Amino acid sequence: MQSRGTAAGGRLTRMKERKKILLVESDAREMRSLQSALDPGIYQVFSSSRGDEALEMVCRNRPDLVLLDARIPEMNGFDVCRQMKHQLDTRQIPVILTSERNGCEDRIVAMEAGADDFLHKPIDPVELKIRVNSMLRLKAYADDLEKSCREIARKNDQLMELEGVREELAHMIIHDMTNPLSAVTLGVETVLYERENLSEKQERILEICLVNCREHMALIDNILDVYRMESREFNPSKKLTSLGELIDGVLVMFRHRIEAKRITLVRPEGPGLPHMRIDPMLMKRVLANLVSNAIRHTPAEGRIEIDVRPTGERGDYVIRVTDNGTGMDPVYFEKVFDKFQQVEMKKAGVIRGNLGLGLAFCKLVVEAHDGRIWVESDGIGKGCSFRFIIPGALVPNGTGL
Repeated sequence: MQSRGTAAGGRLTRMKERKKILLVESDAREMRSLQSALDPGIYQVFSSSRGDEALEMVCRNRPDLVLLDARIPEMNGFDVCRQMKHQLDTRQIPVILTSERNGCEDRIVAMEAGADDFLHKPIDPVELKIRVNSMLRLKAYADDLEKSCREIARKNDQLMELEGVREELAHMIIHDMTNPLSAVTLGVETVLYERENLSEKQERILEICLVNCREHMALIDNILDVYRMESREFNPSKKLTSLGELIDGVLVMFRHRIEAKRITLVRPEGPGLPHMRIDPMLMKRVLANLVSNAIRHTPAEGRIEIDVRPTGERGDYVIRVTDNGTGMDPVYFEKVFDKFQQVEMKKAGVIRGNLGLGLAFCKLVVEAHDGRIWVESDGIGKGCSFRFIIPGALVPNGTGL
């Protein structure tokens, strides 16, 4: 047997769930007919016979629906509807305008006033329930959508705030890293330049130290540029650049690492190479990232090849950096260019290491030049070939300089 407390709680719940309907009707008989058609167990009904009073009740009670007679005194139903639809806090409340006039004149005026539906009098109780329930369902959908939009906006604001904090923290960390690293790099370069009383072993250790310092400085530059490019704070400064000189400059940076691993390097001959309309500093770092990556994952006495080949499309060329190193599972071909993405091939016993920021930087630079970059590999242990195209950027052998 249900206790009185439980029954009361059930009634209270049903009361809370009842939809609020405002009936605005000047004819007492019609008002009673409408009220009797609306089940008080389902609807909480308010009533008014005047337009000005109806507007006050709308603002005070926030009904879920208004059933509004077009010919009420003081302020007619059309004007009440217009005012409701012009106010931000009431425009979403559905309005069903009613009229006893035949013809389509009142229906047209009602639609122009912003009414959501229209009924001719006398109103059939069955049709009234159908129209009311239809309007309430639509309002429920609209309320849910508005609630979802507010929640999305709130979460978006939180994400934007967190993103701002993250970027500020990242810049602080980068700044704190850059100063001491720059000092160490300058100190090592100075000692190596003077080369006084240094043994061959000491020189070699300092050269390794300098290479690592420069790699970390390049990583910091990548981080800063990735943030800048993602926030649209930069545009490439394009100019005609010798591709041969660009490759030469990159290989000078990695000469010691290539020699230390006794890597065979195959590269195209400079005099026959075209020129590129690119940002030379950014594109040099793209090539440097790809070459550094190839050296890192190529075994001792391995092979790295840099080549430039025509694609056969619009005179474009594809630039490739290919190694015979650890290779890559095809499942990572897209992920490898994601920011901070690490490709780990533990199941195969091979880890290709931390590729994220360098390759993310390459992708952003290439795309900023309207190009595309991708990777190809026959699988684990079969090497990788990183390739990119800059459409319309290549000019045959210095033409236009």
